Amino acid sequence: MSNIVEGLPIITIKRNERTRNGIYSTVGITNSYGENELFAVAGEHARLQIPHGEYQPFKTHYIRGGYPTYEIPVMGRTRILFHRGNNTFDDPATPENEADTAGCILIAESFGILKGRTAIQGSLEGFTEFMQRLKGVEKFKLVILEKY
Repeated sequence: MSNIVEGLPIITIKRNERTRNGIYSTVGITNSYGENELFAVAGEHARLQIPHGEYQPFKTHYIRGGYPTYEIPVMGRTRILFHRGNNTFDDPATPENEADTAGCILIAESFGILKGRTAIQGSLEGFTEFMQRLKGVEKFKLVILEKY
């Protein structure tokens, strides 16, 4: 049933915690030994989360942000991207960049506290490493697992 091409790099997102408005995950890449090597964290807006499963993101450009990224083809949705972004996802009155990141996956370096709430932080560093690990890769296999 899967249209995923075998032999592509594999990125795994493990959803570990869900709050009222956010989902917090770890991000890993399968290394040459077949082991999942964790290297970043991720966050998503809970109300617009991508269904768990397998996807084949492809390289694109985030025009408004001015940087290269990957788009995740999700049935019934358009322009679902990997983004940089520090966010708590728990402040519906002022969600930073929600218009740009709703339904997307934000990549960062670590979990922390922002505005007194659980957050993803160090997005510039985390996203840079994400892109470095995929340097020269036009598409990859994305596996989203739910562990909460």
